[in-house]
Amino acid sequence: MTKVDLHIVSFDVPYPADYGGVMDVYHKLKALKDVGLSVVLHCFHYGRSEQEELKKVCAEVYYYPRKTGIMAQLSATPYIVSSRNHPSLLDHLSQDNAPILFEGLHTTYFLGHPKLKGRKTAVRVHNLEADYYKALSKQSSSLYKKSYYGIESQKLKYFDKRLALADVLFCLSKKEQDHYQSLHNDARYLPVFHPFVKREDSLIKHIEDQAIYFGNLAVEENIEAVEFLIGIFNDLNYSLKIAGRGAESDLLKKIDECQQAEYLGELSDSDLKRLIAESKVCCLPTPQATGIKLKWVQALFQANEIVLNRKMLVDDEFEEFCSLAESAAEWKAQIESAFKEELEEERIKKRIEKAAESFDNQTSAMILKEWCAEAP
Repeated sequence: MTKVDLHIVSFDVPYPADYGGVMDVYHKLKALKDVGLSVVLHCFHYGRSEQEELKKVCAEVYYYPRKTGIMAQLSATPYIVSSRNHPSLLDHLSQDNAPILFEGLHTTYFLGHPKLKGRKTAVRVHNLEADYYKALSKQSSSLYKKSYYGIESQKLKYFDKRLALADVLFCLSKKEQDHYQSLHNDARYLPVFHPFVKREDSLIKHIEDQAIYFGNLAVEENIEAVEFLIGIFNDLNYSLKIAGRGAESDLLKKIDECQQAEYLGELSDSDLKRLIAESKVCCLPTPQATGIKLKWVQALFQANEIVLNRKMLVDDEFEEFCSLAESAAEWKAQIESAFKEELEEERIKKRIEKAAESFDNQTSAMILKEWCAEAP
């Protein structure tokens, strides 16, 4: 019989680890295996297939189809939760007494179920979901999406109360921890798990006089960020490299119309890492404060000068290593200043060391291991 130290219920198949949410799950699984925990993974799939790679980091892996369609949307339960409801999941979770970690509010349909009475449970709260969907509603130009996101936001706001049924909430940022401490008596900070490593040299020899923005360009907030930067660089004499998958024709046209901007498409991990290290400035605007963004963590490890707005800066401890800008005028001024000034190697080195210390996967895995060992 398989030894089980922990069940993890994931909202998606966490491999390939090619976007923020699944990066946290996959690299968590790797780190937990490294510290000796035997994990059974349960994941819902919709558009992703079963992955042999997950067997290398998990004792067992189970897959469940999402219940998509109009009936799931008509439920009083948020769609992201009601569509992740499968009786086989409850059966598998009931086969032993190991602790359960629910990844995101999405996977908490069975949280508090009588069959799981007496079990140690935790929820990895990914961000303030109700606020996230409210922001999506405001951003969307589609009336259907605007309505759907708005209704989902209201459902999530009410459903948030169910988090009190968990023993512990593991938060992605200290700001979210502050928020959830008002809803739960045990909200803990558990840093995001990630694949990033320190640069070998704090400052590489060949630095280009260019800026970079990267992200999934099928995501509304990233599209808005690129459009904002295009407006900024139209008035500057510096080049902007844009990397990421999913850019559609409207955005590509806007990029093409900006003489300073160039779209590079989706890059390999190694090519993106090299481009970030070779670019003098990394620009990270975001229109909404919806939790930690992996592009910010990656920039802390790999970038030279970082210009961002307050909504992107999740941890104030890193403010001294970044240049803050809010208005278009402030962005232009900070970018021009970053290009004109010499890079401070010692400052970059200090930031990278702090990032490596603050976001250490092994240390974070030990937090979970110690929780599993705590008396219920």
